[in-house]
Parts: sequence; C-alpha cells; structure tokens
Amino acid sequence: YGGGYAGGAAGTNPMAVVPVVGASNRPLTVTADINPQDSEWTAIGLSGFANHGWFGDGQLWIYLKNGGRYNVLANGTAISLTGGERFDARIKPGALNRVELFYDKVARTVALRINGYVMLPATTLPAGYTPVTSYAGWSALTVAGNGPSVDSFELRRR
Repeated sequence: YGGGYAGGAAGTNPMAVVPVVGASNRPLTVTADINPQDSEWTAIGLSGFANHGWFGDGQLWIYLKNGGRYNVLANGTAISLTGGERFDARIKPGALNRVELFYDKVARTVALRINGYVMLPATTLPAGYTPVTSYAGWSALTVAGNGPSVDSFELRRR
C-alpha cells in the first residue's frame, strides 16, 4: 500500500487516510514512525470513514503523546483496550517512534508494538463490537509549533 511522509501545521488537526482494499479477512498491520511533538497526541489506526476524526469514529487506533503516554482505543473512545492511558519510558520524546498496530479480523484480536516492544499483546475485542475498517491513516490533535511528524506510514495485509 506504499509509504509516505506527512507533517502538521500550527493551529490544525491534520489527518490522512488510504482505503483498505483486498481480501477482507486477512490480518491488517498499520505501521508508522511517529514523533508526536507539538501536538496533544498523534495517532494511527483504522476507520470506517475517510473524513471523520478518530475521537468520534476511529474503529481501532492508537495515540501517542510526547511524554511517553499512549492508549489503544476502539469505537471512537468508547473502548480502551489498554484499560486507559499508559506510560512507557521506552517511548522516545521528541524523536520518531516505530508504532505497529495489528488487527486480526478472524481472531478478533488487536495488538501493539512500539519501538519493537510489545505494549499490548493480542487482545480480544469486546463481544458485540466489530470494527469497520474501510480506511487506514494517521491524525494529530491540536498541532502547534513545528508540529508532529509521521513518516514511513504503511498498511499491510499479513
């Protein structure tokens, strides 16, 4: 699905998405190098809509904050798969962090690695919730200064 680079401008909430195409039952991996500096958070994930925000419509997504905090969310912010916002000192402030979000539709599991470390092992989605994964992308909230960086964004089917 290709890679790329994107950045934000002061006073904006930038986002970009690509359509998810191909065999719908194969597991998906959304990957990017994220430096969330100068934003409240920067996120990657899967959505059912091309032009809606992650907070309301993100189906499976992870946000990263510059201070080493992160959260894996589903159904907007209704479900936290990490049990709330977490801190990990292995998240590098002011630098690119490799973020990998894994979704297996058949197994109904989500997993997360940051900088090669497992932050969320394969975790089963709550009963009754089936994500709509029509788009993959990235987003940032409340960008200031030079803004965050999202580099090497990639969507893969495993």
